[in-house]
Amino acid sequence: MTENNDTLLLKAAKNGDIKGLCALLAAGAKVDACDRQGTTALMFAANLGYTEIVRSLLDAGANINLPRKLYGLTALMLAASAKQLDIVQFLLSKGADVNATNEDGSTALMAAVLKGYIDVVRVLLAAGAQVNIADKDDDTALKLAVKQGKIEVLQTILQTGVDVNIPDGEGETLLTLAADLGHLEVVEALLAAGADVSLKNADGGTALSAAAAGGHSAIAAAFTRSRC
Repeated sequence: MTENNDTLLLKAAKNGDIKGLCALLAAGAKVDACDRQGTTALMFAANLGYTEIVRSLLDAGANINLPRKLYGLTALMLAASAKQLDIVQFLLSKGADVNATNEDGSTALMAAVLKGYIDVVRVLLAAGAQVNIADKDDDTALKLAVKQGKIEVLQTILQTGVDVNIPDGEGETLLTLAADLGHLEVVEALLAAGADVSLKNADGGTALSAAAAGGHSAIAAAFTRSRC
């Protein structure tokens, strides 16, 4: 009977059935019961945007920072990735770990940056999300913003005062990366934030040489202007 109630609890969360969910909790369903992938009722509700169900589950003692077996995702990561802004805010207000990492080392902020969800990015940053946590690919939220070329997301991150001259594990700077990719707006934003054109990587390459090698003349010109 208990196992059946646990399964029904997951179904109620997926279907947005708050009355059924509350009845199942009252009948003894385990609040952190999960499916084969490790997805709990809280994770389903957070991902699908059921704020009142999220509230009810947390009131019933759901583990807010429990990682899913599959990929190690938390409810906050799932909400951020699904652009569930209200739930992201609610989870953070209830103590969700804003800098928790999944099995790849990625954070909720990285997920929001990748998808360009600027409002979610702002909320996570305001809650103390760190922009320089590196995942297994040596990507950070800041580096992903540069790679994606999403200027509004990047500018929001830059407003935190982050050091834009910290090189990655291979010695490359964000400016060199942006120059190599040909993202002029990103280059200009990084320069405005204090990016140093003269920094060299392990091979002696600079952002200017990367721009020249890629044939990005407008970026090379921007570097020349920045030195004047």
